[in-house]
Amino acid sequence: MSGRQARRSNSDLWAVWQILPPSALPLWFLQGLTGSIARTVNSSLCYSDVCSWFLPGLKYPGFHAELIPFTPGLLRQPGFRQRHSFALLWFEPQTLGHNEAEGFGALSRQAVLARTKSGWQMHGEGAETQAVQLEEVQMLSPFVVQVSRADRRGFRRAAVWSALQRWAAFYANFPQYLPTLQQQEDVFNLQNAALFLGAAATGHTRENRLLRKAAQNMEKHPLQAHSALYEAVVIFWQLPYAAEKALLETEAPLSAAQVWELEYLTRAAVPELRALAAARLQRAEGVQHAEKSGEGGRA
Repeated sequence: MSGRQARRSNSDLWAVWQILPPSALPLWFLQGLTGSIARTVNSSLCYSDVCSWFLPGLKYPGFHAELIPFTPGLLRQPGFRQRHSFALLWFEPQTLGHNEAEGFGALSRQAVLARTKSGWQMHGEGAETQAVQLEEVQMLSPFVVQVSRADRRGFRRAAVWSALQRWAAFYANFPQYLPTLQQQEDVFNLQNAALFLGAAATGHTRENRLLRKAAQNMEKHPLQAHSALYEAVVIFWQLPYAAEKALLETEAPLSAAQVWELEYLTRAAVPELRALAAARLQRAEGVQHAEKSGEGGRA
C-alpha cells in the first residue's frame, strides 16, 4: 500500500491529508500523533475530535493548524485569497432534546478547495471536481482547516506524550470505538499503533516498560494493550497517591479523598486528565446507582 493509498484508507481525515505538505515522518508516526489510529475507521470524527486530537498532533511535524468558520470576514482577510488549498469540513449541529446546544457534532462532509490557473476548484471524496467561487463556498457554511508551516518543530518527547494522553482519554470515554480484530481496516490501524507505541517507548522507566508491553500486545490482544497504555499515561502524570490509585483501580469503590481529588482534576487539570477523571467519577456513580437499585429490589 502506497502512502497516498494509506492516507485515503482513513476516510475521516481524507480532506486534511490532501493538503498537508510532504513530510519525512513515516505515515504511522503522523497518524499516531494526530490520534487517527486510536479509533476505528468506520466511526466519524466530531468537531471536538478535530480540535482536541488532530490539530494538536500537527505541532511536532512542524505545522500550525486552525479550524475556523468560513465566513465573509475570513474572505476579506489579507492574504487569504493567495493561499493555494484548504480542507473544508462540515459538522452536524449538536442538539440536546428540543434545544440546540452550542457546538457541533459529527463530521458530515469534507472537501478540498484548491487554486488552479483557471480559478478555484472543489474536490469532494468520491465526487467529481467542480469549479466554484469563494463566495459560493462561503454560503455552504463549512469550516476551513488552515495549515501552515510553524516557526519551529515541536519537541519530540512532549509531542509524543501529548498524543498518548489524547489516546488514553479517548479509550476511557469511547471504548466502543476502539480498533478490534474484526475488520481489515482495524488490523491496519492496530499495526500502525504498535509501531507508534514501540517508537514512543524510549528509556527504562515504568511507563516506558508499559508502552513496550502495549506495543507487543496491540496486534493480537488489543484490550490488554489499551489497559497498559492507560496505566502508562496515568503514571506519567505523577499524580497524588489517592488520585493515581482511583484512576488505576477502575472497578474499586472511591473513598471521600479520592472523590475530592478527582473532582479537583475535572476542574483544574489538562483536558485529557479532566476527561479521565470525569469518566472515573461517572463510572463510580453508575456502580453506586446499580447497587442502590439492587438493594431496593431486594427490599
